[in-house]
Amino acid sequence: MADVKSTRERWYCTLRDGAEENRKDYWSLKKANEEAIGEFEHQDEAVKKFKSLNLDATLWFQKGGKYVRTIKTLKSENPAEVIVVDSNDDAETKKANEKKFKEAQKARLANTSKKPATKKSTNEAVKVEKSKPTDVTFEAKSLPVNLFGLEELHAQAVFDTIMSDRASRRFSTHKVKNRGEVSGTGKKPWRQKGTGRARTGSLRTPVFVGGGRAFGPTTNKNYSLKVNKKVRALAVKSALSQLAKAKHVLVHEFTLENPSTKEFAKQLKDNNLDSLKHVLVVTSNLNVFLSARNMQNVETVKVTSLQVEALIAADVLVISSEDLKALERLVK
Repeated sequence: MADVKSTRERWYCTLRDGAEENRKDYWSLKKANEEAIGEFEHQDEAVKKFKSLNLDATLWFQKGGKYVRTIKTLKSENPAEVIVVDSNDDAETKKANEKKFKEAQKARLANTSKKPATKKSTNEAVKVEKSKPTDVTFEAKSLPVNLFGLEELHAQAVFDTIMSDRASRRFSTHKVKNRGEVSGTGKKPWRQKGTGRARTGSLRTPVFVGGGRAFGPTTNKNYSLKVNKKVRALAVKSALSQLAKAKHVLVHEFTLENPSTKEFAKQLKDNNLDSLKHVLVVTSNLNVFLSARNMQNVETVKVTSLQVEALIAADVLVISSEDLKALERLVK
């Protein structure tokens, strides 16, 4: 029923005052939000015109700002058999027409719910599957055990390190002025005694509008969180070991003579890395940095800037042999 109601049109027939136009009052028939299609001297003429349109619609008659009559019609293949429900009909006729109206609506819904038989076409539609990131694995024989050999993930160390790294990137740029920094006179507003008011010595105190803020935020706040070196090293080893267990570590050096995103993308494809969502490349080669900065699925970092959060988020870690040795020296 909801589908039928939602497609029904709204029509209005309004009684207009013809005195301004030196004519009799007339009924103006129009569809909602559209211009009038006709002007009629009597209601019955407007009703006859509305029925002839053969629509799934409801017509409201307006007179003096009030609705005085309602007519509902249900479209039919034969215009002469349009089902009409008129609020001006007597009770029995109105009840019978309402019953016909509902039965016709149910029959229409039943017909639309049946799926039409479709012919089997010789050229069947080919289902296109979305390409999913493939699980790429690499041999982990040459990886140093002291970095990639942890058997368990130390979750608390990883959590503390990530929180510390995030806090170190936070700047305390919020600042408000206290009573010594706001502009204003230093004169005592009124004498100490005799006014009946509370004693005060300055208009810049926090109790006055325009005064300074009491205990407001300053740039002296430090958001950094301290993490011990051994805990940080344990977090890095845990993240590296997790990647190594999944065989998601590739020791490889990208060779680029000049910055070229096209060439870098080709090398990624040669190593089956082009379909992954997040490839972490640890390198000190400037050409690699410049070539990969326009690629959304590649993140390039120096070994000295490597963070635990980047390792946890990476699908694959690509690191050169030289940077691997440098990482061993940094993480002890």
